[in-house]
Amino acid sequence: MFYYHMPATFKYYLRTDQPNSNGECSLYLRITHNRKMKYHNTGIKLHPSDWNSKRDEVRSGHRQADKINDTLDQLKERANQIRRELAMQLKENADAIKRILESSSSDDFFSLADEYLADLKSNGHYHTQRQSKVAIDKLKRFHNKKHLPVNLIDEAFLQRFVKFMQQPPYNNKASTIHKNIGAISAILDNATQLNMLPYNPTKNEGFKLPKKNGTTTKAKLTFEQIKQIENMQLKPGSNCWNARNAFILAFYFCGIRFGDLCMLRWENVSSGRLRYTMSKTDTDIDVKIPEGAKRFLELYDMKSDTDFILPFLSDMSKEDQKDGGYIRKRIASNNTIVNGCLKDIADQLEISESVSMHVARHSFAQYAVDEKKVPAYHLMILLGHSNIKTTMQYLKTINVSAADKTLDAIF
Repeated sequence: MFYYHMPATFKYYLRTDQPNSNGECSLYLRITHNRKMKYHNTGIKLHPSDWNSKRDEVRSGHRQADKINDTLDQLKERANQIRRELAMQLKENADAIKRILESSSSDDFFSLADEYLADLKSNGHYHTQRQSKVAIDKLKRFHNKKHLPVNLIDEAFLQRFVKFMQQPPYNNKASTIHKNIGAISAILDNATQLNMLPYNPTKNEGFKLPKKNGTTTKAKLTFEQIKQIENMQLKPGSNCWNARNAFILAFYFCGIRFGDLCMLRWENVSSGRLRYTMSKTDTDIDVKIPEGAKRFLELYDMKSDTDFILPFLSDMSKEDQKDGGYIRKRIASNNTIVNGCLKDIADQLEISESVSMHVARHSFAQYAVDEKKVPAYHLMILLGHSNIKTTMQYLKTINVSAADKTLDAIF
């Protein structure tokens, strides 16, 4: 006897029994085959008043109606394509359609993440690439599956991820969580542009990030402490001698980052000026070399304009110097050694602050603002920031003594 099986049907279903704090409800694709139903989460949330169940579409009054309806049409078409392929194999059923729909590689978040990281690396944004990879690795550990369909990432999913980061083994603070979600959000922006999502759930009002507990105070040294380190007697050629010299040069070179300092060659300090391109922001720096820096530059011999000034990378071959990944590893390794030496120096001088290479940058900014009254716009240029807002945010984390002095002047 021949039995005719009706093909699977697809209809959207707005689950109104579990609205979020904003009154929005999750929209599902209901897959029905032989009276069996499965529900596929579209990742879209809507107010019931914005959904037309008869027409199976978002009402025109919604600000993103056209975009969401296009996404829904594409999802139905993809579901129908999967149904047809399964039918040809005599394997059509609701569960199989749902399973294949949710494991679609083209809409896999981790695939998009790999592309995003590759783009960052190819464009030289190594710092952002490293930070983003940390966030993605946390998400992989949280999800604990090989694939993550983009449409499964909604506000509720992200809230669970935030809670995961707040617990062991990470115990992340609010500032770290904000950075990690920022990296995830950048990838979701790409998914939105590719019409895989109607909107980025990290930017929805229903998604709440933990509040940062005030402004973090950055470690910095006074000019007197800088001079203590500068005048300390150390064995020439030793690790601590080179570490001290690097720290002082970083201070006088307007807070240059350690990676950029390692990469400086003698051709970057010609005619009494320091000229280089900041690796983090691609900003061109061109400033006069202060007297305080000249004495430390004279401690090193120049054989060629193309030689590195400091010895941290000087043993690399020409082939090694072409390998960006190898250079970054060498810089990171040397940074660890240098920071260890700086801690030893601080202990010997009885400096209580935790001293590292980056403290030279904070100390320069603090000294410029507090002691020399440098305007924020001028400091922006010296620090290599591309936006004054970045500089103002930076000052919030270091400029504590200025607030104290202002209060003393008032009272």
